[in-house]
Amino acid sequence: MAQEAMTTGLRVMKDTQAEVIIISTAYHTWNDEARLQVERAKKDGIDIKHVRIIKGVRNSYNEALEASRKARALGASRLIVIAERWHAPRSLKAFRYACSDLKIEVVTFKTPWFETSYEPSMIKSLRSSTWLSWVAWNVLLGFVPPRLLGAKKAA
Repeated sequence: MAQEAMTTGLRVMKDTQAEVIIISTAYHTWNDEARLQVERAKKDGIDIKHVRIIKGVRNSYNEALEASRKARALGASRLIVIAERWHAPRSLKAFRYACSDLKIEVVTFKTPWFETSYEPSMIKSLRSSTWLSWVAWNVLLGFVPPRLLGAKKAA
């Protein structure tokens, strides 16, 4: 899924002439993931001075908060969020909650496959193993109010 997200993000960056791509990396593997994504950007002709990394994302709200901080530091007024199609509604909700002062646009992609990932919790590892568990996870969590998930708004 990360590979498809990066492919989509790089295409959108070129199509919209965005100056910076912000890449999210998750949990304790963030350093390896960041290295692979930066290498991918360089292969696509992106100068690394145009790449920002969010380290150790734990959930959609944490990701949105960190992205909003990086966007503000750059003086940006909008964020284009790249999200898997079933995750997109929940991702948009998180970004609108955390980044209420930024214009949020979402570009979706369809992941070509699902596989078990090794995340800190068993339930998060299983959620990405099949289409049904991924869709159920994203749809059900879409109904949970942000505050119940520990979400914070950018200051």
